[in-house]
Parts: sequence; C-alpha cells; structure tokens
Amino acid sequence: MTGSARLAASSAIAGALVGIAITPFMAAAWAYKPGVVWDNLPMLERTVGPTLESWGALTFGAGREFAADGRVVAESTPYEVYGKAFFLVYLLMLPVVHHTHELRSRQRPSPWESRTWRAMWVALIVAGLGDAVSYWGVSLLEPLGTLLWRVGFLAEVLAVLVVLLATTGYGVGAIRHRDLPVWAAGLLAAIVPIVAVTLWGVSSYVPNAVVVPLSLIWAAIGIWLVTSSPARPRTLNT
Repeated sequence: MTGSARLAASSAIAGALVGIAITPFMAAAWAYKPGVVWDNLPMLERTVGPTLESWGALTFGAGREFAADGRVVAESTPYEVYGKAFFLVYLLMLPVVHHTHELRSRQRPSPWESRTWRAMWVALIVAGLGDAVSYWGVSLLEPLGTLLWRVGFLAEVLAVLVVLLATTGYGVGAIRHRDLPVWAAGLLAAIVPIVAVTLWGVSSYVPNAVVVPLSLIWAAIGIWLVTSSPARPRTLNT
C-alpha cells in the first residue's frame, strides 16, 4: 500500500461523501417554490423535500437584493449556499483518476486510451472550476454575478458531457486490455446508462445526478487501489 494510493482513495471517498451530503439539499432547494407538491417530484426530492422544508432549510434568507449603488444587501438563496461546496466533488476525483492511469501507463496503454484519459482529466478540472465560478461568482455585484453564473454553468455542462464520453472510452479501453478489474472497467464503460438510470429513478436534478454516481465509482476504485496494493504492472487486474 503506497501513500499515493491512500491519498487517492481518501480524496475520492471524501468527494463522494460531499456529493452525497449536499445533493439532497441542492435538489430540494432547486425544486422548491411556495406551495410545491413534493409527491409530483422525483424520488429524492419527494423523500427529503418535505422534511427540509419543515426545517426551514429551503427558505432561509431573502434572496439577493441590491442597493442603488449595486451593493448586495441580502444573503444568497439556500440553493446558492448549498452549491458552493459542489466543485469539490469534481476536484477530489482527480487524485484517483491520475493514480489509476499512472498504474495503467506502466502497461503502455494505446494512444486512444491516453487521449481519453487526458480528455477526462481536463474536463473534470474545467467542470470543477466552472462550478466554483457559478456558485461563488453569483454573489458578486451585478452584472458580473449573473455573467459568472451563466458562463460557469455553461462551462460545467459542456465539460460534464466530455467527462461522460471520455469515461466511456476509457472504460472500454480498460476492458479490451484487461488492465483494470472487470467490475471497475465495466462501471466506467457503462457510465452513460448508469447516469440514465439515476436520472430516471432517483433524481432528475443535473448535474449532481450525473456527477455523484461517477464519484462513487471512482471512490470504489480508490478503495480497490488501497486494498489490492498492486506492486507490479502485471498485477493491476487482480
């Protein structure tokens, strides 16, 4: 067991836990409006929404209001407050993504696999930064706040699409070369149908319903890295 493997696993697990912890609050806050009928919403929202509403967790603050000189005179909405931590879900995946590919690189992956990994790596960074710009920038003075919200969100959505496609390609390559456990390679390759099931059966809230399943997969791979402790390239698929 190496220190880098432990760090990668710990980071991935922390990112998944952040996503699990704040997604119910974000999904419910996004869906909330006075008089909302929670029973008409997807499973996650209708399960946690009534409780969070009764706690006042969806209605604190008065939203953003601005004085004549442009100063913010009211706090952010609950949705914006909860969303400020979500960029960590993206960025905390990076160590395990890097460590896994570093191990695979010892077996000389094809140029295709290297390209898909690079696209996945860069897109995760862009998505994380875009998310941070959105939720942290929206509280700034207008019109800058709205501009940062829109630009950051657009960058995040486009980057997430690249992440999904690149992850699929990376998983397919791992299946072909058998240099990751079958379950790990299979989950990465099947990320699109996995996300589709999450969006249909759990929550329709995007991007969390897309990113959190991916973070859970990488957390599982991180745990495997620590518990298997591969010492040589040829043992990577054990």
